[in-house]
Amino acid sequence: MSPAAVVLWENSRDRVTKGFGPHELLVSCVADRLAEDENWGRERARIRRLVLPLPKNGVQNVIRAVDKHYDKLRSGGAQLLCVLDSDEIRTQLSLPATASDEQILAALQDRAGGAAREVHWLLLDRNVETLVHLAAGVLGRGRPTRKSHQLRDTTLGALSRTAGDWHNRARVLQQMASFAAVVDAVADAVTAAN
Repeated sequence: MSPAAVVLWENSRDRVTKGFGPHELLVSCVADRLAEDENWGRERARIRRLVLPLPKNGVQNVIRAVDKHYDKLRSGGAQLLCVLDSDEIRTQLSLPATASDEQILAALQDRAGGAAREVHWLLLDRNVETLVHLAAGVLGRGRPTRKSHQLRDTTLGALSRTAGDWHNRARVLQQMASFAAVVDAVADAVTAAN
């Protein structure tokens, strides 16, 4: 089965924790949108097979992957989505601090091979750590005081495990519209693949 979407993440995978927390949360949120309650687990497993996560450990690595491997990433008609933190993106792209999101997206597209390539660039409000803080809050856990891939993956994984956590995931999406946009884009890709 060809993937419906390939999601390149700016973040890196933890070598200890099973799963990649941001992607696990994404898959569960898409299942919340597309599944009936009694079929949530089956639908989540199907979505997990249809949406391939590729953590790349840095903006430049995401850009390089799109530039060098675009055709392979899009093979089988997969939609290509790139999820980036917005807190330091202007500096990483050597853009002025006043650069608009449109200028950022144009610079990303240009550096990754040009306008002819179909890439859905998605900027998170601040960063993935913001998502982790929101998840910890809705789970009633203390806000993480340090950045840790393992803590990120266990916190986001805890919010991703069961259909019964849909209300907590919905609260996170309400508080972070940029992650909701990632969920929408992936849900659209999965629906189009049906």
